Amino acid sequence: MSSPNLQETLRQGIEAARAGDKLTARRLLQQVLLSERDNEVALMWMASVVDGVDERRAYLQRALQVNPNNERAREALKRLGGPVSTAPSASTARQAAPAASGGGGVNLVLIVGALFLLAVVVVVLLAATAPGQQQPVVNPTSAALAQALTITASVPTDAPPTQLPPDFTPSPTEFFGNIVTLDPNQLPTLPPTFTSVPTDDPTELPTPTATPVGLETYQVLRSEILTNDYQASFLVSDGFGGGERRIEDVGYDDGVLGSDGRFVVFVRSVATTSDATAEAESTAEPISTENLPQVFIAQIGAGNALTNVRQLTQSLATEIVHPTLSADGTRVVYASNEDGDFDLFSVDVESREVTRLTDNQALDTHPSFHPTDSNIVLYVSDANSPGFTDIYALSLDDPENPVRIYDDPASAFMPVYSPDASRIAFISTENVDTDLFVINATGDRRFQLTIDDGSAEDRAPAWSPDGVYIAFASNRSGIFQWYAVNQQGGPVSRMITNESIAERISFFP
Repeated sequence: MSSPNLQETLRQGIEAARAGDKLTARRLLQQVLLSERDNEVALMWMASVVDGVDERRAYLQRALQVNPNNERAREALKRLGGPVSTAPSASTARQAAPAASGGGGVNLVLIVGALFLLAVVVVVLLAATAPGQQQPVVNPTSAALAQALTITASVPTDAPPTQLPPDFTPSPTEFFGNIVTLDPNQLPTLPPTFTSVPTDDPTELPTPTATPVGLETYQVLRSEILTNDYQASFLVSDGFGGGERRIEDVGYDDGVLGSDGRFVVFVRSVATTSDATAEAESTAEPISTENLPQVFIAQIGAGNALTNVRQLTQSLATEIVHPTLSADGTRVVYASNEDGDFDLFSVDVESREVTRLTDNQALDTHPSFHPTDSNIVLYVSDANSPGFTDIYALSLDDPENPVRIYDDPASAFMPVYSPDASRIAFISTENVDTDLFVINATGDRRFQLTIDDGSAEDRAPAWSPDGVYIAFASNRSGIFQWYAVNQQGGPVSRMITNESIAERISFFP
């Protein structure tokens, strides 16, 4: 069993890898592998942070040798190309090696015959297992929610949604594949599935094309970290950045407009009073804890100033992310690590009563409301694929029975409905770097929108109110800034030209 110090080093290495700090991640993971050469989790994460294809393949091979049932490593090796070896690791081979013995020579006829039979078997297996196109799994678990998710809005002709029949009876969600059960107290989760990677030679970034006609007609609310600031501010401008106005000072994170454009919800760190903590420590006065994140709501007033600012939560969580406002403006759903892992919570705007929506050991995050149905929320979770997040939808009336809409080949993040609820834009790690994808709201007809971007990272998608464009943040120019692409595909275009760090964007109706 690993020592606590080694487990902590492994945890820090994984956190560094998730944060994109590959240099630190490699250093920490290497420390783990020096002590535990066959640490499967460390091998998988090391494969995700090394730069060369050969190095990545070597670490994946070692992981597969340690655990021949590691389907993630096997699939990653197939995508990288080259042989997939399941030979035992060096330490295992040493334990299993028989003692040398004398004896006669090997019968050459038997060898030739065995090789011939082996060739026949390989040919038969290849013929029987010809690869086909993998389709995403759509496997609803709640009849009520499945009916609610049936698409009634008009859909582009190139991507018709799948209609659920009226007498459809959903079956329980199933997870296909081999799951290696890991003790959460001993081994953290594995990194995302690997696919083809860039070559070792640097890839020249494509020059952004001219911004398409039409973006100047939109008004957007941007949450950005301006030069020399350390927290985000709110800015309002058109889609080109024209007429830009800074409407609030620093400290307004993760801001997003409601569907009618009158309200904005955001996260702001403030001093937080805990009566529960005071009671636990038998003190006379409540204890004030500085700088804990809380959810706020405000109106967009004249001159785009924030008015009627109200704090909705009094949480002791150290992280609150991705608040989203229902179409009727009555509820805000957000993700919080209040109990150590991220779960979803709902807060009533009027009463400020908080309701817990998910309560499990999974990662539940990135909620986003349906554009017209205030009872349906999209989010991502690794509940049925530990370490790899898929897209789910839940009903606020029945949060214990979510529907898995899309089983991502790697990990999906930040899903958001189109204005007519016919499609979903999201970010996926399928191609090692994060790219922008679109699917029908029923989980089929996947289409990749950002391609050949020099391994840039994309995030935070947002639809224009007419559903024509999807805005998103990307670091293809060095830092995260705003870009846009037509939802039917085409060139990626720069929206805003500045030196700010893009965080979140939303369109006024």
